[in-house]
Amino acid sequence: MKTATNDIKKRNSSEDAYFGLFPISEGDDGYYISANRQGLELYATELLNASLESETIVLHPQKFEYNIGQKDWIDDKSDIYIDFVSPFLEKRKNITLMKTLLLKESIEL
Repeated sequence: MKTATNDIKKRNSSEDAYFGLFPISEGDDGYYISANRQGLELYATELLNASLESETIVLHPQKFEYNIGQKDWIDDKSDIYIDFVSPFLEKRKNITLMKTLLLKESIEL
């Protein structure tokens, strides 16, 4: 997969790429992605790289996230900016349970 992400990055110029996240309408909770093919592919490589590094990140506490960072091809007027990915190794059911327990614990404090 790492070879595939490198190939995608090579064939997509950051000068041509465009990606942004915006609200569907004023006051609406929904958002949409506005992007060209190059922007979608470059953003996908960021998510795939986070996936590839997820086990390393989880197993090394000093590196607790995959940093996406600000890219020049991400619209600076985008309403949502995803700075990093915080991976889990557990399955969804266990993650949901852990988050529920953490939320309950923080409410009780």
